[in-house]
Amino acid sequence: MSPMILASSAAPDPALLPTWIGAIATAAAVIVAIVAISLTYRQVRLTAIQLRDASVQAAQDSEDRTRPYVTMNIVPSIARQGALDLIVTNTGATAATNVRFELLGDGFGLSDDDTHVGPGLRDFFSTPFELAPGAKLRLFWHLPESRAERSDKPGAMGAPVTGELQATYSRDVDGQPGSREYVTKHRYDFTFWPKITPQAWTGKHNEGSSSDPLTHLKNIDFGVRAIAHHVGESTR
Repeated sequence: MSPMILASSAAPDPALLPTWIGAIATAAAVIVAIVAISLTYRQVRLTAIQLRDASVQAAQDSEDRTRPYVTMNIVPSIARQGALDLIVTNTGATAATNVRFELLGDGFGLSDDDTHVGPGLRDFFSTPFELAPGAKLRLFWHLPESRAERSDKPGAMGAPVTGELQATYSRDVDGQPGSREYVTKHRYDFTFWPKITPQAWTGKHNEGSSSDPLTHLKNIDFGVRAIAHHVGESTR
């Protein structure tokens, strides 16, 4: 009698089976919903991050396209051989305002009776100025010691042949003057530069008599050839 009672009490009630199935289905649906919500949240978060990064990149691209770019280049001087000129150019799309220059780590080497290059550069560097888009300035940078017997400016003038030049400049944004500032540096070392930098050739000179008209004609012919050579090389 007892075994039969135990077996009968342990058997599941068929009427409760749909209830268990419904509970399991509900639990599975909840789990699926939680997973879907988590994936949706993750996707929304990734999309927000991508939109933010795209907005930041678009703003940076716009800044890069419209900002001023003040470049510095030191080149052979048009004054005389061995001298250097400083070329300052704004290659950007907007005006560079409040442009200031500074020679880092060194000063301008002024000879005792220098009255031109050194003080002029010093005054130029201490006075802020504006540089329009595409505008260019060419300045004396370094003049080596004169070898003339009666030179009134002994010693090198202007900037040293080795140094670092810094330009600080601003840009007006939304009507606010100088609201954005930029810094550009240019390090140079010309201790060996004259040995490897091509310089313009002045043309051959005829060694004939200076009073002979033919000598002058030959010199003119040599000069024209030199000009043609330089024009051709400049297109390479």
